[in-house]
Amino acid sequence: MVKRKATNDGKEDEGEQMILKYMKKVNRPYSATDIFNNLHGKYSKPSVVRALDSLTDQNELFVKTYGKMQVYAVKQNIEGIKNEDLEGLQKQVTVLEGKMSNMVEDNRKLNHTLSDLKKEPTTENAKALLEKRKRENAQMREHLETLKSGAVLVTQKIERRMMPNMSYTEKNGAPGENCLEIFSMLLQNTCQANQQHLWKSLGLRKTRCLMKRTH
Repeated sequence: MVKRKATNDGKEDEGEQMILKYMKKVNRPYSATDIFNNLHGKYSKPSVVRALDSLTDQNELFVKTYGKMQVYAVKQNIEGIKNEDLEGLQKQVTVLEGKMSNMVEDNRKLNHTLSDLKKEPTTENAKALLEKRKRENAQMREHLETLKSGAVLVTQKIERRMMPNMSYTEKNGAPGENCLEIFSMLLQNTCQANQQHLWKSLGLRKTRCLMKRTH
């Protein structure tokens, strides 16, 4: 066994001994993150990693890499163990390695799923968006009911703005094509009952405008 390296940092040395004692006690493979969590943050994550690397250099532990994950375990004393027992242990190791690879892949997929979920709106954002859509729907329903009721949608302000031009065209002949196009668009948002009101308010004769449209 390689001699343990001396260190001037008493806390680092204490951390190595504590981690080695823990690893021998549980006698299970763990990653640095597992050991850090299992020791409840008694030592910082970088300190745990340094201790594991040092113990590996001292042949107290061995390390295996699975993807981006490194797993540490205590070296076992195999003196006096029969070949049959070693073969059985090797088979168990192979099975466990396969399970570990599957777990690493599952962990990668879960992290990817978590990343996608974080991109989705939060519950609060979704609630705010829902309330906004409800208000928009209410406004559209109100507008629809207004159209169904036959209410006058052309305000007096719009009538006053259109009156000079419409009066001029009425005096000088039927409205031109551009004027009729605009007027037709206006009528599309006006119910049948109010169309007569609009013709009358603007001082137009419906028959003349329709005749112009048919030519």
